[in-house]
Amino acid sequence: MKHFVLALFLLTAMACARQPVPSPVPAEPPVRPHFEPLAGLYDDFQTFKNDRLFLRHGFTANFPRADWLDRVQRLENSPELAEGARLLAHIAVAHRIHGAGSRVTKGFEARFRNLLRPAPEPLPPLPQNATTVANTTAPKKIDTPHAVQETALPPAAPGCGCAGRSPSLRRGSGRRHRGRW
Repeated sequence: MKHFVLALFLLTAMACARQPVPSPVPAEPPVRPHFEPLAGLYDDFQTFKNDRLFLRHGFTANFPRADWLDRVQRLENSPELAEGARLLAHIAVAHRIHGAGSRVTKGFEARFRNLLRPAPEPLPPLPQNATTVANTTAPKKIDTPHAVQETALPPAAPGCGCAGRSPSLRRGSGRRHRGRW
């Protein structure tokens, strides 16, 4: 019994001493340099998007950060930032009207993220001798002893009117059977 308790104690101590391996976190590509003002405004929006006053009053004079939308609209005058500024304004309005988890808000946020960050680098081409899934063929016939075998349906009762139906509809399906078994 002492050995069992000692072994249990040692196993517990070793399990606690082992450090968990952190899972790799994919890094987002950096924001394009000319979109830095939009990224700053987006980060600013993240700080007040769930504020009770914002959700109640929006960008009216009753909200202390009402000038945020004016700063976004000033960026619309710049040709290279106009599309991003419009998307950012749409995100704010959609978040207030539809909520954070709505499909509309998520769609605007995805478009905005794609605009801010460069597209991921394409994968290198496969070597000429590489085998892809499209180049492989499936086996013609699987020869296993557990292969499904086709069987005929059991004969129907004479005169019952259910000939040709599956057995599950004839018996135990809740329907009233019109013949004798």
